[in-house]
Amino acid sequence: MVGVAGVSEERARVVLTLPSDAVSELWGSPAAAERDITERVVLGLFAEGRLAAGRAARLLGITYADFMELLARRKVPWPYGPEDLHQDIETMRRLDER
Repeated sequence: MVGVAGVSEERARVVLTLPSDAVSELWGSPAAAERDITERVVLGLFAEGRLAAGRAARLLGITYADFMELLARRKVPWPYGPEDLHQDIETMRRLDER
């Protein structure tokens, strides 16, 4: 069961209720479950294109470089399309002109 436990102007706490034996079996501890589930949600939103990499890293409380490593470790593809390539080429051209 999922529910919203508390809401303020800046934060909302979403609670997922699972049987204790499932948490112990799958993660070993509630803290490990919370971290793993949070990573899976944020990575899923990133993969769907709903979160930018920098925002996803901040939500997880990690650096951009650590986020890149997490993507590789979890085998999450980087959504990089033709428009991204075009923007990168234009950025490199502008930097090269300096």
